[in-house]
Amino acid sequence: MEFPEIIKISRQLNDVLRGKRFIDITLGDQNDKLIKWGFVNLHKHDIVGLTIEEVFPRGLYSVLRFEKGENLVFGDLIGRILYHPNKSRLPNKYTILFSLSDKSFLSLQIDQYGFAYALDDNALSNHKYFGNQGLTPNDERFSYGYFEDVLSKYSKHHVKKLQFLQNVISGFQNGYFQDILLCAGILPYRKISKLTDKEKTNLFKCMVEIIEKAIELEGSTDEVDIYGHPGKYKRMIGTRIKNRICPQCGDVFVEKNILGSPSYFCMTCQD
Repeated sequence: MEFPEIIKISRQLNDVLRGKRFIDITLGDQNDKLIKWGFVNLHKHDIVGLTIEEVFPRGLYSVLRFEKGENLVFGDLIGRILYHPNKSRLPNKYTILFSLSDKSFLSLQIDQYGFAYALDDNALSNHKYFGNQGLTPNDERFSYGYFEDVLSKYSKHHVKKLQFLQNVISGFQNGYFQDILLCAGILPYRKISKLTDKEKTNLFKCMVEIIEKAIELEGSTDEVDIYGHPGKYKRMIGTRIKNRICPQCGDVFVEKNILGSPSYFCMTCQD
């Protein structure tokens, strides 16, 4: 779940949650490891009974803002956030279940990792992840000059490093970044210092265009909104990639572990 999905989900959550309160929070057994990893702290931080004032996106995270300066952060998530109008629609499996004051429910299913973290305004602003989000590619301040400055500061790194720099460019991970690199014709293991001016310009253009297109299409077809509906953006590379061919040239995508995670790319279309 990346920025285009977070935008859609935050808008939907704002529509259905604003003005309501959580009256109960049920933590499933899976939370033991999430608590141990520091991804969930709802066993220690009480937000039950507080009115939800607004929900807004912040990079890879969706922030629920409550009265009295309290917040709940969802995000950096492999899983689903689903809204249920009544008890008859509840899923059989969930990681956390939030019961709302109007007898509706919100369920969070974390498949591998993800945050459900409550904290006050001060802690949110100073948190190493939540409070330290850089510009997203759809931000009007995200100019080529800003992007070029980021490239100059990280010139010794692989191009893939850019997807991890959430403090300067936030909102995407492997899913959209692989499409961005395919669009720009750049291999993820290229050194930033070796990029030509034209390649830098193409990379910036593809980053902005793909994220804006994905936002317009309400996220990826691989992800769902709070009602279980998938987005309309079809990733060029995607996640289920084994033996899949490049839509641009017909060659089979190559897999390589770069900076600790798998990357997929086309040796014909990318250089």
